[in-house]
Amino acid sequence: MPEIAAVMLLFAVALFGNVPLGFLRRRSRRWSIAWFIGCDGSVPVLWLMRHQMGVDSWAILPEVVLALIGNIYGPRLVLWWQARRAGQPVAGSRQPEALAAGGAVAAE
Repeated sequence: MPEIAAVMLLFAVALFGNVPLGFLRRRSRRWSIAWFIGCDGSVPVLWLMRHQMGVDSWAILPEVVLALIGNIYGPRLVLWWQARRAGQPVAGSRQPEALAAGGAVAAE
């Protein structure tokens, strides 16, 4: 059984390695080479890491789930971060004017 640090590293790479790949996938034309790399680019890396660290096949399902989460929510996270850095209001958040006025937000 591999140590827990190796498994956690594998899962972190599965999740956070797919954030930029998801951003690439979102900006690419569907069924293009870049789109396929965005969808499946982390598979060989995760396979190699899993085999080099000696992690059994039980880790495949959590890897796939974390890779999907990173690939789907990664582009949203990047766009949210870019909008926040540009000073634009982020959808679904409280407006700065309401927060500046004492933090009172009108009941909806």
